[in-house]
Amino acid sequence: MQFEFTEEQRLIQSMAADFFRDQGSSEQVRAALELAAGFDAELWQRMAAELGFAGLGIAEAYQGQALGLVESAIVFEQMGRTLLPSPLLGTGVLAASAIAAAGNDAQRQRWLPGIAEGSLTATLAPGLPSDNNGRLTPVGDGFNLAGQWTFVIDASSAGLLLLEAQADDETVLVAVPADRLGLTIERHTSLDLTRPHHTVRAEGVEVRSEEVLRNVQHFRVDEWAGRQKEPHRLDPCLREGRWWERAVSKKPDGSLRDFG
Repeated sequence: MQFEFTEEQRLIQSMAADFFRDQGSSEQVRAALELAAGFDAELWQRMAAELGFAGLGIAEAYQGQALGLVESAIVFEQMGRTLLPSPLLGTGVLAASAIAAAGNDAQRQRWLPGIAEGSLTATLAPGLPSDNNGRLTPVGDGFNLAGQWTFVIDASSAGLLLLEAQADDETVLVAVPADRLGLTIERHTSLDLTRPHHTVRAEGVEVRSEEVLRNVQHFRVDEWAGRQKEPHRLDPCLREGRWWERAVSKKPDGSLRDFG
């Protein structure tokens, strides 16, 4: 069993440490938080396009680095030293993993290269028990989406939203542009200003058939433990998201349960 970083992993660690040390001073972090997006878009482009951080877990066929959770953890560890805000978690881990797992090849080709190169930001919104969970209804050649998703990270800066919804007895992900008519995004103030949370609401949102990702069983958290060695499974970060689901109170104010 290998307990030491490989040469490639040490290189990623050094590169990430240098970048975040140079770009993550307290003044730079405060300046980024005051921007409308909540992060520095130019720095994000450098993180994604030049350093390849957004595509660490994306397959080479979709312009990614084809690495894994260890390499992602190395980058997040260094980023956490400065608290530099970025859409890396929502875009490069949650959304990218969900598309890789639940999407077909055409859907992966459509969205993953943009994530890897930094031109597309995205986030994942799993349904919580306290939500009015999304419902996808057939209408003509497409669908109509309605519902509510809470505690969604990076939603206000995402170009693409992946929303969990029910279509008859099937759970699906709906991938829609954040500016699609009928979507509203409400930002909430949290203790961690670098990790904004949002409520996303959909009312009468038109969805095209090619925007529905149907292989959701490939990354359902309750099945992940028994299928983690199979290809295109969602990274265990989503399992942490489901842990958060259990931690969130069902009270209307969203207060937290006692962790004791």
